[in-house]
Amino acid sequence: MGSTGQLRILERRVARLLAEAEVVLARLQERQQWQEEMETLGRQRDACEVPSAQSEAAKEKADDELAKRIEKLREQAEAARTAAADWVERARKLMLEGAQLEPGLLPVAE
Repeated sequence: MGSTGQLRILERRVARLLAEAEVVLARLQERQQWQEEMETLGRQRDACEVPSAQSEAAKEKADDELAKRIEKLREQAEAARTAAADWVERARKLMLEGAQLEPGLLPVAE
């Protein structure tokens, strides 16, 4: 069993991690919105390929703009996923450290 000081440090680190969890959750919720927006933009891109009275240059320009918006959203979504994965890994490591101090935390760490 760890010393009281070590357990207090662990407690503060867990509190910080919990505060970060709210930020990560918000980013994951944004990620879901970005995914839905990417799907909508993808359908709009598909519509650019349908024959219409619109000039080929205008269709190509619209398609390029949609592709850029989709790529930006994809990058944001990937950054949110990476942030969540990093948070999970930090939480796992912290729980393993805690389990070294307090064996009762081992089931949580696993």
